[in-house]
Amino acid sequence: MRLRFDEGAFTAWWHERGHFPLEMPGKTPNLQVMYKRSLLSRVGMYAIGACAAGGLASTVDAQTAIADWSIMVSDASNYTDQANGLNYRNTTYAITSFSTGSTSYGLSSTIASAVYVRRNTDSSGNGSSNQSGIDNNNRSSVWNTQYDDTDRLLGTYQTSLNGVLLNNNAVMGADNVFANSSDASRKSAGNIERLDFYFGATTVNAREGLTIFDRGLAGEHDSVKIAVFTSWNGANGGSPLSYSGNVVTLGASSYGNNLDWNPNQAGVQDSMTYTLLRFNNGDNLTALDEAIETNTQGVAGSFISFADLGIASGTTIYGYSIMGSDVTTSVSNLADWRNATYYPTGTTDDNGGIDLMSFNGRIARPVPEPSTYGALLLGGCVGVWFFRRRSLSAQTQRV
Repeated sequence: MRLRFDEGAFTAWWHERGHFPLEMPGKTPNLQVMYKRSLLSRVGMYAIGACAAGGLASTVDAQTAIADWSIMVSDASNYTDQANGLNYRNTTYAITSFSTGSTSYGLSSTIASAVYVRRNTDSSGNGSSNQSGIDNNNRSSVWNTQYDDTDRLLGTYQTSLNGVLLNNNAVMGADNVFANSSDASRKSAGNIERLDFYFGATTVNAREGLTIFDRGLAGEHDSVKIAVFTSWNGANGGSPLSYSGNVVTLGASSYGNNLDWNPNQAGVQDSMTYTLLRFNNGDNLTALDEAIETNTQGVAGSFISFADLGIASGTTIYGYSIMGSDVTTSVSNLADWRNATYYPTGTTDDNGGIDLMSFNGRIARPVPEPSTYGALLLGGCVGVWFFRRRSLSAQTQRV
């Protein structure tokens, strides 16, 4: 919402309160100190008007496509070799800031201390999670950009899916995260019901928010749901106790164009050729099952403000969850990820095929931050008031 200032209405309001022309008590009309609309006076009137309206209007960013980003590249001094002849260059393409076209965002110092991967591999409800063909497979699938060949990878070597998800690296991520399958030959399904990114008690501003980046073809990025949890149960390894606000759904239209991921190369590099890595031991990525080459795609992102998530400024949150788009839309039914009524165990690629880039568990803030706007506005109001007092005093002395 844009703040609109009606000069005519404000001038009438100012006159009604006798501010100008200013009549000096006990003086004859020819000693009146008349207001002269100089440029500075006009600026002052706008500033005071903004002060008066500041408590009534504010700008709120909602779910918005990310238009651009800034990336810092750092190359490790050592490479890592994994089984099957894979070689990791261990280069990091870290996002330092981004913009939605109208607003620029930096990153808060608040970073998730943990991500909890919630899998319901007991798809048949028989009480036993296994890989016997009737239960969803307990596997992980990740992607990493190729350096110069299928088995030479640009990104960093990670030993767990948690490390992939919490990393800040535009050239790697998790594949088909929420898709379900009990077919033993279907190695691409992530079979995850929910990802919980845990901050600990954190007070947020409504204009701050979260981001989701997906690898895919331009205009065809995957759908996903996101919600904020405001209480935490520390027992049994920890889990969200309750959610607040709204469950927000992202679709293909929520993302912007594929972004230029390589600042070290001339031109726009909005696509990358990657290798898919399959692992069959849950979140453990030390034992590679297979590595296959796929098509060339790019990465696009979306910013979701806390206001859009229904979270007011001053609210204490503990983290947020990402889920497939077929999950319940009610925050009151989100806590139990084992309940197949609200978390279907047959999620298709259309509803659960998001390929999350390695940039999660971070809070983004407008630049300058919301508190800075208030300080600048207050300082401007005080400055205008002080200048006008001095101007009137000087004019009175001359009279």
